[in-house]
Amino acid sequence: MGHYIQQNAASIFVPLRLVICLIYIKLLFYLKLIRFFMLDRKKIARHLKTTLFGRNLFLLEEIDSTNKYAMQLARDGVPEGTVVCAAFQTAGRGRFERNWYASPGENLLISVIVRPKQNIELVQRITLAVSVILLESTRDFLKKYGYEPLDMRLKWPNDLMVGSKKLAGILTESLLKGKAVEALVIGIGINLNFQRDNMPQEIRDTATSIRIETGKHVDVSRFFTHFLYDFEQAYERLERTDYADVAEHWKKYNQQLGQDILIRTMQGEERGRFMDVNAEGHLIYEDEAGNRKELLAGEIING
Repeated sequence: MGHYIQQNAASIFVPLRLVICLIYIKLLFYLKLIRFFMLDRKKIARHLKTTLFGRNLFLLEEIDSTNKYAMQLARDGVPEGTVVCAAFQTAGRGRFERNWYASPGENLLISVIVRPKQNIELVQRITLAVSVILLESTRDFLKKYGYEPLDMRLKWPNDLMVGSKKLAGILTESLLKGKAVEALVIGIGINLNFQRDNMPQEIRDTATSIRIETGKHVDVSRFFTHFLYDFEQAYERLERTDYADVAEHWKKYNQQLGQDILIRTMQGEERGRFMDVNAEGHLIYEDEAGNRKELLAGEIING
């Protein structure tokens, strides 16, 4: 009888230790989130220099997707300049509904709501413009705070690259009213302090972060306020100029012009040569038969 009781107690003790271990891991996870937000709320309030963007700010510890949350806010009528920022996303999305991975509190995950005066044809230009703003703001941040400069390039339509590795991505989604754009939600994810050991195996060879590239930690809240200020300044200029020079500006930072590329769309894949990006932000390429084609939506897999 005593032997039976000992066996039974041991069988209960093993899963109990497992439960305690899981609770401990979850506790460490949330302590990381709390540390991120308790410090950063004050820093953001102190350093934010914008007049519009980020003044209506939603700081979230955990959310499925900042874009999804921001889209609902846009439907509810929140003002232009509203920003959603999360320490962790459980279902962050990129193009073609791919998952966007980020460790809690280590990277910048935001969605910005804008209500542009232009029509739907200019949405792609806005995505190109935000890519340029993000690259130039990141470059200026690195210089201002003493980091090594990075050779950052843009990959059509919306990726910020260091060499062949992705540093940041942008996902722009539209809220339409008839044929008019009622609001745009611009989702931005940039890898600031992502460590390679924390990355899922499937992206370790294709993703990077500022910390990996420079060896230095990035103050997430300082980067956030720096970028929002640059975004506001650039957005005001773009609204005045009707985004006229965006494509030419974007091409200065592109790494694919003139290269042979593999294009993926919802219809399949096709090989060709990257020829240009037109004023609307569409990709112009030459297929293997020598035909010149225009692509509105898709991605370049290589090049």
